[in-house]
Parts: sequence; C-alpha cells; structure tokens
Amino acid sequence: MPWSNWSICIRRSANWQDCRSTPVHRGESFAANVRDPVAAGQEIAISQYPKAGYMGYTIRTKTHRYTEWRPVNATDEDAAFRELYAYGSDGVERVNLADRPEHHAVQETLKQRLDQAIASATGATPASAKR
Repeated sequence: MPWSNWSICIRRSANWQDCRSTPVHRGESFAANVRDPVAAGQEIAISQYPKAGYMGYTIRTKTHRYTEWRPVNATDEDAAFRELYAYGSDGVERVNLADRPEHHAVQETLKQRLDQAIASATGATPASAKR
C-alpha cells in the first residue's frame, strides 16, 4: 500500500485541533513531477482539512476531486456534506456534482478509495466495508 508513510490526525481525538497547528507532512516526494510533468507519479492524492467543527477528507485524481465533510465528534462515518468536481468539464470547481445520479458510480468509487486510505492510515475498518 502506498500509504505506509502517510499519516492523518484522527478526527475523534480530543486534540483534533492539533491537526491545524501541527501539520503532518509524510509521503512520497512529487519533485520529479514538478521537474517533468509527464513523469510517472501517484495516481491519487489524499488530504485532510479541519473547518468549523468538520473534518474534510479529500481524494483527488487526474479527473476528479471528491471531498467528504464529517462532523468532528460524529459516532458514524457518514458525511454531512459532499463535494465532487470533474476537471474535464469544470476545471475551476464551480459545479458540485455530488449525489447526482449520473455521477453515482464515480462518486462511489472515489468514496471507497478515500475510506480505504483513511482506514490504512488509522488502522480502522474502511467505512465502505461496514455497509
């Protein structure tokens, strides 16, 4: 799994605000892609951002960005809000495609990959596997 060096703050931690003050930067360098944009690189990027009582978890691919905003103290894995953007049709993220029936397959695939990455980093069972 490429996430062996990747770490995130656990959102149920009493110190979840530490994520804001002490960022964790682990993973593989993408300097080669900056020098040579056609060089082979990671297929996805994962990020996390706390905002107003929510933790945003994002997966980005070459074609899409999917974000789930989950309440910090939630007891389940359900997202309060979702964002899905397609870069081929909306390169500046103006139209949120989340929960639209015609984008269900893409959204579900990205959700499962995001759940797996979070589970890999935290040692938890992926939320998608609990359903």
